[in-house]
Amino acid sequence: MIRRNDGTMSHNLFNIKADKRWQGEKTSVNTLEFEKGIPVQQKADFRMYDNLEQSFNDFVSFIGQGERYEDARKVASEPTQFIRALQKAGYATDPQYANKVINVMKSVKEGLKSVLPLETK
Repeated sequence: MIRRNDGTMSHNLFNIKADKRWQGEKTSVNTLEFEKGIPVQQKADFRMYDNLEQSFNDFVSFIGQGERYEDARKVASEPTQFIRALQKAGYATDPQYANKVINVMKSVKEGLKSVLPLETK
């Protein structure tokens, strides 16, 4: 998670950038962006929130109101399709973004299987 300049958490769980429309606090960090598949170091502004709830609410609003995410919203009930649709819509520049997120989802799911009690019949 991106940190503020003073080292505290930004609470920006989804790494949403702070473009000219963003009216809240922001922090500027070095980031790796992909331009035509080539990784390029850049400095970018990212949104900051007071807490995780604000981050979740802003993500829902960001995706919900963004016209380019219309196809992703149509498949929101299918996590893998949703993540792939976000990438296709340009949510992240990393060409491996969807695969990375899907692998994290699989890892969490497998990890939960090992700690959750088995259903009893």
